[in-house]
Amino acid sequence: MQAACSSITKPKNSSVTLQQNAWVRSGSEKSVEKKKGETIEISNQAVSIEAPGYVGVVLVPTNSNIAKHNINLKPIENWGGEAVESHLNQVVTFALQKIITAQVMLGQGKAKEALELVQEIQREYPNVSYFKFVEASCLAVLGEKEKARSVLSDALKKYPSHPEAQKLFVALGGEPFWQDAKQEKSDTEVE
Repeated sequence: MQAACSSITKPKNSSVTLQQNAWVRSGSEKSVEKKKGETIEISNQAVSIEAPGYVGVVLVPTNSNIAKHNINLKPIENWGGEAVESHLNQVVTFALQKIITAQVMLGQGKAKEALELVQEIQREYPNVSYFKFVEASCLAVLGEKEKARSVLSDALKKYPSHPEAQKLFVALGGEPFWQDAKQEKSDTEVE
């Protein structure tokens, strides 16, 4: 989901009117499908509004005198522009430079320093699976095979289609569990 966050005023009887069909969730409740033109009452909890093809929004209530708001989600293709592209370019360039530096260090026998750099990158980008695979490589070179296998196992559970990570996992003595899961799924589909 691509999303934005907005604070919204919260006087008595505050509401928003949807400008397109959307899924709405208040607090920890389940999402409910709402139609264009429907009014959503705002309580004291944050409200999430999402629609396929649009940037979602999370409304966080605050105190004010404005009682009614219109919600018009922006189509994803219009969300961004040159500033966002420039920022993404900077982020990707930064991450790639760091990971390439870590891989060079690894190749130079500086596995401990490479591991520290990869862990630093992961603190900033914890959801990039490739960084886990490089971390496991560093651990393997350092002789920490059990730790490496554990890191790879966790990463492969989320992203099983990475062939080099699969090979490293097996080389470290791991069983190729991702094939079993794939086989079980295909056996179930046949029945």
